[in-house]
Amino acid sequence: MKIFYALLVTATTIACSEQKFKGSTANKNPASGKPPRTESNATIENSQTPVNAEDGVVKAQKCSADYQIPGSANPYFAGSPSSAKLTYSFHSGNNTDPASTTAPVQIVPLNDLCLKAASKLTFATTGSLSHGAGTAGALTPEGNGTITGHALGAQLGKSDLVAPFISVVAVFIGKDDPSTQSPPVALDFSTAQARNYKSLEPKLGQIFFVGDGKTDAGEAQVIVVPPESAQLYMAVWDTGQWNNNAGSMVGAINLVP
Repeated sequence: MKIFYALLVTATTIACSEQKFKGSTANKNPASGKPPRTESNATIENSQTPVNAEDGVVKAQKCSADYQIPGSANPYFAGSPSSAKLTYSFHSGNNTDPASTTAPVQIVPLNDLCLKAASKLTFATTGSLSHGAGTAGALTPEGNGTITGHALGAQLGKSDLVAPFISVVAVFIGKDDPSTQSPPVALDFSTAQARNYKSLEPKLGQIFFVGDGKTDAGEAQVIVVPPESAQLYMAVWDTGQWNNNAGSMVGAINLVP
């Protein structure tokens, strides 16, 4: 876990403006005018995890293409322009995370129901990450067991979070620039009981723990899409200085019937 002595944040927020970029405008991030990180052709096993239903066991329908979540994916840049940055004061190394290189992964839904309010989603992630430049390790989507918050607290309209270090997280945002919104309260996943939730209803801008998307018993965890949601981002949880994390997770999102 990174040790820090002083904190400095420089968060650049600008109004939504039209920006030029290479590629189709179909996947353009409406809040920032810049393209999201692209999804990969990687595949994930058991992406359609059985979900318990009142009338028996049903299968969730695929809601996104499989995607990769790099260790450098900072959730605080969800919906932010590429000029945004967060600066940390740690013991060494490059202490500034620029949105241009440490942005989270924007999910491109396969149909309109995927981000519709009250829709129920399940997540499936696998893979491993290494924390710190040159540091070997195989950290799973559940993190390394160390519980941490964000060194700078809530930023850019997104909440703080208490969750395992280098675990997979996500955040919903609306159509507008989230940095103009007041961040919601932080969720606390410091206990195994909290991380084993069966259903969760996060608010817009409220970063939440995803992990591998299953309880310890192997049951798919259900996430309820909040009202006015327009975008969903996947990321990795860190105290700060995401730029020195290596590796990536592979994930997929499903829609519960």
